[in-house]
Formats: sequence, C-alpha cells, structure tokens
Amino acid sequence: MKRAVVLCLTFFARVETVVKNLGRTCRLVSQTEVLRRDEYRIAMRVGNWALSQDHYHFMVQLSNGQWAHKQGGNASEIKPANFNPATGDWVLLLPLKYNSKTLFFAVNR
Repeated sequence: MKRAVVLCLTFFARVETVVKNLGRTCRLVSQTEVLRRDEYRIAMRVGNWALSQDHYHFMVQLSNGQWAHKQGGNASEIKPANFNPATGDWVLLLPLKYNSKTLFFAVNR
C-alpha cells in the first residue's frame, strides 16, 4: 500500500476518535454514496514533501454539491462547480500538491 494512503487511513483513525469524543459519528464513504440527512461529506488528502512533514488537507461538500476549503490564514474558497476532489489538483504552493488518493468520509451535524 502506498505510504500516502496509509497516512490518510492513519489520520482518519485519529479524526474518527476526535469526532467520537465530541459525541458525533464518522464513517468512510465513497464520493457518490448517498448520505444520511444529518451528515456532510468531507474529502481528505495528504501531501508528503521531502523538505517538510506530512500535510493533511480537508474539503467539505456544500449543500449545492460544490466543494469548499480553507488554507491557513487565507480566506475560505468555494471551488468551481465542475471541481472533482477525486481527480482535481489540490495545490498548496506550486509545485507542492496534496498528491494522495482522496479519502471521503461522512460526519454527522
């Protein structure tokens, strides 16, 4: 298994623990799986660069199907309607990208 996928799954386990400690549920889902009415979909990737530590990034799917994210001190950004988090580029600072497979999970509201 590729290192980035292992890192995603390892980090998801941490996220799942934190979410459960907050009294919420968290489960792995596909990009197209129908969610329960009380859930929202999160996409996660990891970027691994030789000069730094592993970096994780998340996007949330909005009620209209678009994706939004926020990087550091920058303002939140809503991605274009045709953006697909499974295939689109997740760029930190060129040429650094979040280059792992996209992991999707659902969290209840």
